[in-house]
Amino acid sequence: MAGAGVELDFQRVTRLLNEPGILERVKLEDYLLVALGVRGVSLVTIPAELPDGQELGRAIDRTFSLLYYRGGDPGRPLLARLAHRGRDVFYRLTLNPLQYKATLMAHAFSRVVTPAPSYQAHRAWARDLGLDCFETAVRPTIHELYLYRDPAVLRRLQELMDERRRIHVAARAEYRPTMGAAGLVYPEEYRGEYLERLGELLGYPACCVQRYARDRTARVSVELRAAKQLEVARKAGPAAVDPDAYWVKDFFPCRPDCPAAGERGRQAANALRELDPRLADRYRRGMEKNLERVAEYPAAIRAHELRLRDRVRRQLERLEESEAEPAEEEPGADGSDDDGSRADRKGDDA
Repeated sequence: MAGAGVELDFQRVTRLLNEPGILERVKLEDYLLVALGVRGVSLVTIPAELPDGQELGRAIDRTFSLLYYRGGDPGRPLLARLAHRGRDVFYRLTLNPLQYKATLMAHAFSRVVTPAPSYQAHRAWARDLGLDCFETAVRPTIHELYLYRDPAVLRRLQELMDERRRIHVAARAEYRPTMGAAGLVYPEEYRGEYLERLGELLGYPACCVQRYARDRTARVSVELRAAKQLEVARKAGPAAVDPDAYWVKDFFPCRPDCPAAGERGRQAANALRELDPRLADRYRRGMEKNLERVAEYPAAIRAHELRLRDRVRRQLERLEESEAEPAEEEPGADGSDDDGSRADRKGDDA
């Protein structure tokens, strides 16, 4: 079997499995399933889904603080610091405060993540497997890396991202404080047509995509809905839950025994088995983890809310300790500063 003319032989697969810079789940669900043609498109969130995503997120935060409060990293060469200070003066004069911070966050992301071996491994293995990449910034410190084989996909992705930008512009114009932060940070999550187009690209069954879009537009927590469905189904007996329906991480079947979702999982396992039986075994263990992750979402969301409260408390304490200097910004580069409804943006594979 081959992906875009690349032969997926035993040696190549073995090298991929031994690659330390990519999570095993990502290797199977996002790289090999696309290379095998089981999925048309997959999505990796950067840096959250890198093996060292949390470490990189903290490094981004530190780099941002150096850029914002000290005008650069004292450890960098003199010419680099002078060049940064020149750009910094220009940014401060031409950008509003939010634009200025966003620009520095983007610089911090580029400085920390782009040279990281784990990020470079993702790019290198896409080339090695004959996959194309489309990378887009969701926020200054959160990027999405789309993997695909069919060149026609690029145009569809570009059109979808253009639509997302239009949604964000409209959301900023329409935003009111009573709407909640999620409607401003991730407004596309509440636009049914956008979600349906993205779900189709990612290869999700139409019934599941429609249920997801319907729930999101109605402001229903998909994570809590799916967890409750699973809880009820487990009480009804094993036949009410199809583990194969949880075929990729953070996919929410319309119901725990969805036939279309279960068939996706079986197709994926069979394709991997044809390539190498050990891949199918690893993939099935991954599906079991995906299922358990859905079951654990209520607890994960509660823990996330506690972390947000603690972050606010620490920021207030800093403000009280020093009136001369504002509390350092905590950009949450791993995606953990949203409202919990986007818990899938946090890397939790470790």
